[in-house]
Amino acid sequence: MHEYASSGRDAAKVHFLLGLIGVGLSVLVGPWLAYRLNASTVYVIGPSAATFYAVLLWLHDRWLWRLGIGGCRFSCIPDLRGSWGGLLKSSVDLEHQYTISVQIFQTWSRIKVIGRTNGSCSTSVAAAVEPSQSATPGLTYVYRNDPGTFTPSKQSAHNGAAYLKVEGGGRRLGGFYFTDRTPKQTKGEIRLEFVSRLFMDHDEVVSKLTAASNPNGDDEL
Repeated sequence: MHEYASSGRDAAKVHFLLGLIGVGLSVLVGPWLAYRLNASTVYVIGPSAATFYAVLLWLHDRWLWRLGIGGCRFSCIPDLRGSWGGLLKSSVDLEHQYTISVQIFQTWSRIKVIGRTNGSCSTSVAAAVEPSQSATPGLTYVYRNDPGTFTPSKQSAHNGAAYLKVEGGGRRLGGFYFTDRTPKQTKGEIRLEFVSRLFMDHDEVVSKLTAASNPNGDDEL
């Protein structure tokens, strides 16, 4: 995973708060250990404030940022982790829609976006995640696309960028993308639905979406 930018991270306040909690814990834990160990004649040195701060920062980066109390989350950064799937429309062929799956790996400070179609795989190299109250809410990322081994030769490796707005209470992503493909640059639209917090392969995601949108199995996605 790589780091990502976000105006909703409010890193200065988070680091200050975790540091303050770390100092408080270090002041309290030393005497508590001395009491528990009956060390009336021995000076007990508890964990330092820096140790508590490091542990709290690790916990916040992995888990605490996406939790909350009473419906109020500790962070306003959208939690986009998991598998997404939907449809992609490309300027290469405006009459056809392609199925696409996207896996998003995310912590408070790092992210990785992997997009797959039947013909290629793209991996993010830089990204920004903005909260819903910002001027540009959603996920913006730059990616590197590598066509599959059995992809037609007209498709070549290329770079691209995408912007996906968070919609539907965090259950949908929709937006556009463009590439630097040669000899002709391409662009298009992407519409994604949240599938699962689990990370599934492309076929599993498409199968889940097909079953959800067509319970009778009458039509394709």
